Amino acid sequence: MSEIFYSRVDLNLQQELDARALAGHRRTTADLNYMISKVANVLITAYQFNSKDVYAVDSLNEIGKTITRDQFLPTGQFGYLSPNNTSQTELAWVLAGLSNKAPVTVLRDTTKVSNNNRWPPYISSANISVGDHSMGLLNTATVVIEVPNVSRDIDLIEEIYMRPGRKVKVDIEYPLNSVITGLTLSEDVLPTEEKLKSLYGTKIDIAAKLQEISKMNRVSFEGLITSFDLSYNSDYSVTVTLTMRGTSNVLADVTALTDPDTVKENSDGTATVNPITNPDQYANSVLIPTGSGIKSFYDLLFSEAETLAKSKSRLTSDVTVLTGETDDWILFGNAFATTGVESKNDQKTYQRYITLNRLIKFINRYVVSKLKNTVAVPEIVCDSEICNSSYYANIVSVNPWDVLLLPSNGRKRSTEAYGTKVFFESTNFGDWPGFLSSDRAFPPRIFLNLSMIKTIIENLEKNSSKSYPISDLLKAISTSIEDATAGAIKMKLISHPRLDSVLLFYDEKYLGPPESLSVVKPYHVPMHAKIKVNEEESYGSIVQDFKMSAKLPDSAATLSYVLNQAPDKVSEDDIAPYMNAMYQFNDPAKLSAAEALYAQTHTNRLQEFEKQKEEYGKSITDRTLQAKLKESMVKHLQYPYKKFDRAQAAIAPIFPWDVSFTIEGINGFRYGDVLTFDVLPKKYTANTVFSIINISHDVAQDGQWKTDIKCIMRPKLDK
Repeated sequence: MSEIFYSRVDLNLQQELDARALAGHRRTTADLNYMISKVANVLITAYQFNSKDVYAVDSLNEIGKTITRDQFLPTGQFGYLSPNNTSQTELAWVLAGLSNKAPVTVLRDTTKVSNNNRWPPYISSANISVGDHSMGLLNTATVVIEVPNVSRDIDLIEEIYMRPGRKVKVDIEYPLNSVITGLTLSEDVLPTEEKLKSLYGTKIDIAAKLQEISKMNRVSFEGLITSFDLSYNSDYSVTVTLTMRGTSNVLADVTALTDPDTVKENSDGTATVNPITNPDQYANSVLIPTGSGIKSFYDLLFSEAETLAKSKSRLTSDVTVLTGETDDWILFGNAFATTGVESKNDQKTYQRYITLNRLIKFINRYVVSKLKNTVAVPEIVCDSEICNSSYYANIVSVNPWDVLLLPSNGRKRSTEAYGTKVFFESTNFGDWPGFLSSDRAFPPRIFLNLSMIKTIIENLEKNSSKSYPISDLLKAISTSIEDATAGAIKMKLISHPRLDSVLLFYDEKYLGPPESLSVVKPYHVPMHAKIKVNEEESYGSIVQDFKMSAKLPDSAATLSYVLNQAPDKVSEDDIAPYMNAMYQFNDPAKLSAAEALYAQTHTNRLQEFEKQKEEYGKSITDRTLQAKLKESMVKHLQYPYKKFDRAQAAIAPIFPWDVSFTIEGINGFRYGDVLTFDVLPKKYTANTVFSIINISHDVAQDGQWKTDIKCIMRPKLDK
């Protein structure tokens, strides 16, 4: 899989978009089919689950699929004016046996006479929005259902769809001939069958899933209904608006309960059981009451780690235990408490750490698993296979007591060294793979002090009257990691860009290793009849609406002065050096001077950072020295490498420009895909790209599907 926040638009999708741009000029049969036959269908499917955790598709789910025949016509056997169509639906839940499957509960209907001859329910509009969660954008959907025959159909609609917490699927689909090239998305952007099997197991048809997500003429959304609105119209029809949230977004809202099956036997022989969370009311779960006798979230987390440590060694105050596998490790042992000067008299202090990966696995086991009946993959993914961070050779934790960046045995005295002082110096790291590799870092291997986790949980419980979502815990953990790494790593819960039911805990600042970024070529969006979009004779436009805007953030108050008054100076703002380069690219002398100034600033700040590391090592409990170390590391990370291009690839700051545009509906764009627009001023096309942060699909009542795309500006890295 390509990197998430800086990725190439799928090559097959590029071919299709170029073909659409050329269609009006070329006008082949395929071009004409694309232009005249694209009327979208919207299908919403509701799901029901029973005690055996088997899902059944509701038998009356095909609202909006067949609005050109049968009951939507005035005459005919089933026309809405026909006597055969004067029935009113009543609801009856029955047990139906399906071939080769376990019995499932489905909705059947009975009938009685009704004199209100009107259309059945139909979908009048729909919206699916897929966003970059690191930008605060969620996966959501909205569907508007019209119910003309209220007396006959409203009870059915209410029973099936006006149910917060119900799992649904929304599909928007164009006819097959809307894809001019006849292609599907390439394997390069799709997850492998092996990856899908590891995520979904036997819950879904893997081949069917791959086929579904590879189609350009179809976009799908899976989620839970979170709210609805019901409005009566003047003609006594009803409009029902359903609002849905993507299944991966739901995971973050689960409250921090431990396993609902955990039972505590009381002294009087009775048993206390955790309240079982109803997936239909997941947002109303409450925390375990204090004094209930059930192990709390932290108690269970601690006891599991302690049990593992004891299984590896007899714990004493002089024994260090580092054990685990892959990314799931614990570290119990002696760090040190300095006496204020560097000496052999440093006091030993016993500390207990677990990796971030171990914490996430614990959350999956005891918290997120509560949604196993409504979410295909009730799991937050945070492993070194997919969740990486940028490589910084000199990085350390500015608060190793809470967050420890432990290197492998071969890289000792790097990420945990402060001058000559080394955290856990006596530890033999053995098979521990380490926080750093040669080109990236691994956030899942960050060690978190259990005492810090306990403090976070206590604060959350103190500030929450009844409950708090697991996202609050992970947000606090992320804040601690960001603080300890001086902003180098910023973990966020994000949806997988291709599998919207999979949630990742991912470093939003990581774009990818430099060698992979350098080959990511941005896609030139065709948007002007006179501009060629590739080396062939291909031209035209796919853009129906385009807007670019810019606004300097408040944090960049000094940036405008630097850019417009004194370009030979460097602002403290993170993006200042890169903005300078963009504005000076037409003047080689000024650009060379800016790069030389950047290199000199890097050297100065690195020297200051190394000095502060050594000072902190002399008194590692001194809060003042810790603050100075953090300040110097922040400044160093603004200029982390001597070469400007290398630093730009590591940081890739976001510029305060954004672009939004509208095209004919199509599936295949992902947030993180990078684009360029030839109609913009040269400085933007030569130096920057626009990275997608949100894709929104809208279908109006006339069946026209439009795709709206919003982008932010980043440096161009394929130089």
